[in-house]
Amino acid sequence: MLLDDAIRSILREEVRAAVREELSALVPELRASPAAPDDFLSVREAARMAGVCPATVRTWLRSGRLTRYGSARLPRVRRADLLRFLSMPEGTSQDRSIHEQADSILSRQGSTSPVRRTG
Repeated sequence: MLLDDAIRSILREEVRAAVREELSALVPELRASPAAPDDFLSVREAARMAGVCPATVRTWLRSGRLTRYGSARLPRVRRADLLRFLSMPEGTSQDRSIHEQADSILSRQGSTSPVRRTG
């Protein structure tokens, strides 16, 4: 079993590296698309753009790795947020400001307007 586990681990890392490489190559192309950066995407559209299944995008939304917009039943992802997330190297910590964290919390509660920043 140790050999199987080692092979699975190596294969998993190689697949991850290949996927990251492909995504890195696609990000400039996506940025050049005519759509405005503030466009909002459905979970399905975001998943298609990221090359993952919709459940993965929902997990990213639940964990706060992506900011949720819209209602709880119809979550949306800002295109610019998704592109920034996809262009980050794996393992990079996302040091989010207190305002971004507050936006994420409020969006999970159904509010679509961002936190007003003063000063």
